[in-house]
Amino acid sequence: MPRPVRLPGSSTPIVEGFRMVDPRMQGVGGAVRMVQALFGVVDPHCMDVEVWRGMTPAEQLARHISSTDVERTAERYHCGPG
Repeated sequence: MPRPVRLPGSSTPIVEGFRMVDPRMQGVGGAVRMVQALFGVVDPHCMDVEVWRGMTPAEQLARHISSTDVERTAERYHCGPG
């Protein structure tokens, strides 16, 4: 039986039986990402995350990037730990 879908931080269900999907995993793009993951191809966003993690706080500030932004991007694209 499917769980009711809720908005993040909400306890009120939106619609019973409705599942939200990640649009990045749909269609041809989703298939390409899945094949890339199987062959160990690194997502370009993960390469950016590694560069950002190597920056000093002053360098991140100059590029308008916070450490929270870096970790959020890493989580979104399933990059490895820092």
